[in-house]
Amino acid sequence: MFEGFFDFETGEPRRPGAGIPRLRVGDERLWGFECWWRVDPERTGLTEADREDVESSKRLLRGLLRDARRGARAIR
Repeated sequence: MFEGFFDFETGEPRRPGAGIPRLRVGDERLWGFECWWRVDPERTGLTEADREDVESSKRLLRGLLRDARRGARAIR
């Protein structure tokens, strides 16, 4: 389910274009730029490897967003 747009660091709601889109799939939240799909006929949900990949992607995304904000400040 699409939940809306949010500030990635604080989780506060934002307007489209000023925040990152977020989806809710069961108890999990998927942030922004990345969305994975795989067939799950046994309905087992995320594997431990999937969870590790998601957490790794979230750390990478946080770093990219932080670097982008720092770069925007340097340009001003």
